[in-house]
Amino acid sequence: MGPSAPIGWSSFYGWVSEFGGAFPFWIKILYAVLGAQFAFVGYRWIKFEDERRRIEGHLPPLDRGNKTYLWTEVVFRTLIAGFAISLAIMIGEVLVLLIAQYLFFVNLTLVSLVDFFSIFFVAALGTLVYLAREGLDRIFDLKPMMED
Repeated sequence: MGPSAPIGWSSFYGWVSEFGGAFPFWIKILYAVLGAQFAFVGYRWIKFEDERRRIEGHLPPLDRGNKTYLWTEVVFRTLIAGFAISLAIMIGEVLVLLIAQYLFFVNLTLVSLVDFFSIFFVAALGTLVYLAREGLDRIFDLKPMMED
């Protein structure tokens, strides 16, 4: 039997903490740093585009839908960058271990950085964000007009 507490914020917090435990610490740090960096740069980029449109006047300023589309672009690029970096780190560790074992006949004991759950989770999340972005573009036509 599960806990007898009613479903509420405490059960949601417990679920989130258990789900967060499924990811290695280095993955959490990687995505926290990338998320903060991309959020900062994305905010400044969207603000710059909006101000430029307001000053120049030949393109309409960004509305809430356009900004939502641009933020999904920022989130998608964050996930792609994190996926590529984590995959490169995992492949690098495997290559170092294989080269050490089969070329130099040395068995290394390193902390395992390979985590397929986080790779597949980010790939699935990236696919969902990509589909949401394409939906915003094709169904609601929220992609802002850009200069050539």
